[in-house]
Amino acid sequence: MNTSDTSITANTTLSAEIVRPLTALTRISPTVLDEIRVSQVTDVQQNLPLDSTRVGNLYKDRFDPNLFWYLPTFTLADDPDAAFRFAATQTGTDANGNAFNRATLVLSLKKAVPPDVQLSQAQNPSATFREIPFTQFTVTLSTTFKDANGVDQQNTYAGTMNSQTDGSLQVSFDTMLGPAVIIAYQNITRDGNAQIALSASYAVWLVRYYPRPVDVPPIWTLRQAYTPQMLATLAPQIAQAPQTSTEITSVQPQLREAVHRQPQLSEAASIHPQLEEGISPVIASSIESSPSMHIADNPVLMRPPIERWPPIGGGGFVASYTQSVEQMNVALPLALKYASGAYKQDFTVANGANVRPIISVDDLKDYNVRQSEYTEFLAFGDISSKYPSFSRLYIGVLSQTVLAIPAHYGIIRSSTGCAAVCQALVDSSPVTTSGSRFQFSFLLGPIISAIDLLQLSQDINAYSGLKDYKLQLPSQLDSSVVATLLTPFKSSCTYATGTLPHTFSVVVEIQDDPTALPAVANANLFIKQLAATVEPYLAGQFGIKLDDYYTPAVEANSVLNFSMTGGTDELSFTNDEATQTIVLTNRSPLDLLLTRYAFYTPNDLPITPSPLQQTIVNQKTASLPLPTNHTDPNFLVLVDDTLALESPFTKQSLGRYLAFQAQDVQSVQYDLGINASNIDFNARSINQIVAQIRFSDPSTSTIAVPALTLSADLLVNSVHIVVPIEYAISSLIATIEFTVKLIDTQQNPLSFTLTNDFIDHAIFVLQNSDLPIGVPG
Repeated sequence: MNTSDTSITANTTLSAEIVRPLTALTRISPTVLDEIRVSQVTDVQQNLPLDSTRVGNLYKDRFDPNLFWYLPTFTLADDPDAAFRFAATQTGTDANGNAFNRATLVLSLKKAVPPDVQLSQAQNPSATFREIPFTQFTVTLSTTFKDANGVDQQNTYAGTMNSQTDGSLQVSFDTMLGPAVIIAYQNITRDGNAQIALSASYAVWLVRYYPRPVDVPPIWTLRQAYTPQMLATLAPQIAQAPQTSTEITSVQPQLREAVHRQPQLSEAASIHPQLEEGISPVIASSIESSPSMHIADNPVLMRPPIERWPPIGGGGFVASYTQSVEQMNVALPLALKYASGAYKQDFTVANGANVRPIISVDDLKDYNVRQSEYTEFLAFGDISSKYPSFSRLYIGVLSQTVLAIPAHYGIIRSSTGCAAVCQALVDSSPVTTSGSRFQFSFLLGPIISAIDLLQLSQDINAYSGLKDYKLQLPSQLDSSVVATLLTPFKSSCTYATGTLPHTFSVVVEIQDDPTALPAVANANLFIKQLAATVEPYLAGQFGIKLDDYYTPAVEANSVLNFSMTGGTDELSFTNDEATQTIVLTNRSPLDLLLTRYAFYTPNDLPITPSPLQQTIVNQKTASLPLPTNHTDPNFLVLVDDTLALESPFTKQSLGRYLAFQAQDVQSVQYDLGINASNIDFNARSINQIVAQIRFSDPSTSTIAVPALTLSADLLVNSVHIVVPIEYAISSLIATIEFTVKLIDTQQNPLSFTLTNDFIDHAIFVLQNSDLPIGVPG
């Protein structure tokens, strides 16, 4: 018999040449027959994997040496999984008063050719590789929770599967009810304990080896297959047994139905004692004599004792092939794959016809719970170290937005100038001394770098789970937060939502205070803060509203100073192919200082900023080298800039940046004076000092100021005048002509002049050192 092509099954009878007539019959105990697995062969020539040839995920075919079979691998689908959804529906209230939930979980599994199979395909290009077909396929979901004693317990749910056109599998579970829905949600989004399990069956050819029948009496009948080692163990028992027929009556339970799997064993190889161990046959635990013998199904006859192992064809063993079923089991932990921002919108809860995303587990307990969609995003760490013009990030799961809070808000500038206005208004209050009040209005916008903004946007887009999220800036003011502006010169300060997107306004009122300086004086001191060129600058804080329910309050920093402003549309650029330059045009009435630039195209990432210290005068141009990628339709030039302020920055220059408007009043009352308290009139024999103030500017030179007389009895003297509003809050530069009259009337008076800006110093303080030589003392 040729063992390479002989199939012996439970229904195959040995030929007459092998089985000769017996003087007695042998039968196998029904106990043993109950333990024997009989595989049905539907097609003895069917191409199937040969079980003993498995290496990794690869099998050889039983008949075709050029055909290989493989088990595919299954993994969770790549992000984002478009099929994923966790949909909860609330249909009532449970015994504890919580909403009763029913939930469905749907996700995709990716099927692929394993790496070891791909390697074999590359090494054997002429061979045929087939995916093993599955006869049964089941999928289950398991979740973990703590019982009353703190011991881990599991819920298990059977799922359904649908094959997709791309070869993937879509699995769904819809039997989660009540508290199990909350457990599943927590496992998927917080604990990472949920797991998918796949179990699949597939058909294989199973090979077993039997002792070859020999024609030597007495006959012992054995029904099961043996390894050479096991036959050697049984040989002494067989040799000592009486020369009668025997019956196998029992089987060791732990060895029943054991299957021999020998991956590298060839069908045509001779079976010798040195065969690898591991074949686990059913072993007869006892051999009992029986006066009668019955021929069992396909008895295999052999002769004891076994002294040597003849080769195939001359004793030895024959191979038997049967179809059997193997099992594939795959565990796929979900971990926190679906807890990322990409899937936030796919967790939903419905109450009747209303469906909305699940913000937190509280939504599964009470549909009407009020909570914010925003949480602070901390995955980037301290973002101000990488993007200095931003301070914090917040993620909104419902709106799929990332809200970036600027590090500072400041006065907005545009192609029309700075959004800063000072208005002079009539003050009819009874406590007024000047008859006017001042209102400063500023439009505040984010002081952000265009380069920082693009880099942050790119990093958010590249972050797992945030690819489809939109980067936005705040637009709503939180009026519940007490806004501040740290200046002693204001009477009041009010923040509001701005007139442009992502802007806010601040209005500062300055009025007369009978216990402090007049409004004009405070307005001028406030203006000096706006024009300061050394930090700390005039600063404050106000509240940013994310939504109606977010807590704690989010505060933003404001700066009112022309050294820190936010740009918008002042710059434009064009490509000059002739000169191979980028021409930047300053369209604003103000000079700009360019500090940094970068070029952007979608194919050249990340962007690389370059430092730049170049002033571009208002309505003028500047140039940058033209890069090779400028032909890309998405090419952009990103420039960081600030105002190029005059140095020194004086109040005379302030009119370019701060607009003055006199809507209700054209002139204001203003007090100015001379303080001579540092002068010792008696010791220096001075009788009087007369001061005549004359304004230097031609437009104010016509303002008559009465002379001020100072003496030992009147060390401070002032005068009340009316001046045009634009000068009362900008500058009143004057020349003061002093005349010193001595007690000795025989001596001629001495004269000298000094200069003072009565806006900066409404009361001029005269020092001893200011007096000319010739004055006694």
